[in-house]
Amino acid sequence: LSWTICLYARLKDKQKVQQEIEKYMKGSLYPNLFSIHPPLSEKEREVFQIDALFGFTAAVAECLLQSQNDKIHILPCLPDNWKNGSILGMKARGGHVIDIFWKDGILERLIIKFGFKTKIELHYSGIVKRVTAKTDEVLEFDRSLTY
Repeated sequence: LSWTICLYARLKDKQKVQQEIEKYMKGSLYPNLFSIHPPLSEKEREVFQIDALFGFTAAVAECLLQSQNDKIHILPCLPDNWKNGSILGMKARGGHVIDIFWKDGILERLIIKFGFKTKIELHYSGIVKRVTAKTDEVLEFDRSLTY
């Protein structure tokens, strides 16, 4: 399920992401939130599966930020039931450190500390903004990607 959540996030299908996350939460976790691997045969029992936990973390990250080819997509696949939230210190390709804040499913604030790549293309909700900054420069953007 972690893998399929990642795939749907990359495809920006937030309805399928939400469905798969709900399925994962209901049937693939122990009460302590460790991931369960179903038995492979009738003689075996369920076992803890660490790679599913790592995969789920990657899937959540993929919902909030995607970066490739000097393009950074902000909240590309935010499920509808993740109304309000924030993430601090997320890394994007190019060495950028990103903080994202959203309310009612809409970007409120974006802070980028630029890494070694000084030219990026930001994408959010149909808005595309080309930005050039110096390494370690910090820029703060609003929901229209204005800084």
